[in-house]
Amino acid sequence: LAPARAVASGLRGRYLVHVGRTADGVQLLQESLEKLAIHRHEVLTSDFVSELTVGLAKQNARSEALALIDRSIATVVRAKKPLHLPAFFLAKGSAFASGDVPESLLAEEFFAKAMMQARQESALPFELRAGLELARIWIGRGEVQKAHDLINPVYNRFSEGLATPDLISARRILDQTSVRARQGGRRIAKSSGRAKA
Repeated sequence: LAPARAVASGLRGRYLVHVGRTADGVQLLQESLEKLAIHRHEVLTSDFVSELTVGLAKQNARSEALALIDRSIATVVRAKKPLHLPAFFLAKGSAFASGDVPESLLAEEFFAKAMMQARQESALPFELRAGLELARIWIGRGEVQKAHDLINPVYNRFSEGLATPDLISARRILDQTSVRARQGGRRIAKSSGRAKA
């Protein structure tokens, strides 16, 4: 039962990171990954590595987070297991986006890589998740239409699961960006009308 206990510990760690108890969650994730490595049990390992990367970055331990995710990326590339790459690129983007001093341009680069890799692996949920992160950066910079144009075609490829958190977030972003894009268009039209007058 040792591997099952290690998995349970990792799942609890992941939950704690999500509810804001990052330090406790990071500790459980680290312990879980150590035990899973001893037992050579790979189920959920990539999920836990991704979660631990984000948790460390949130604690301003970005260099440790990047070292962990870079080792994991190198391992799956060597093992020719590209299915894990979208999650790892997404985690690396999140590491750059987290902490006291976010590095938005690097975060953007890895969210875009995650989207591209997810598309190649037909991993639509990861493509959407990475797209949402990228869209949030663009919205923050005022690139509303660009964010809308990124999310809309990915969202439209889903035919079920529309009540899941990622798809609800996507719908909100699409609604928000549609309204803001229309408002921006009206402002442009008004200012050009005034200029002609």
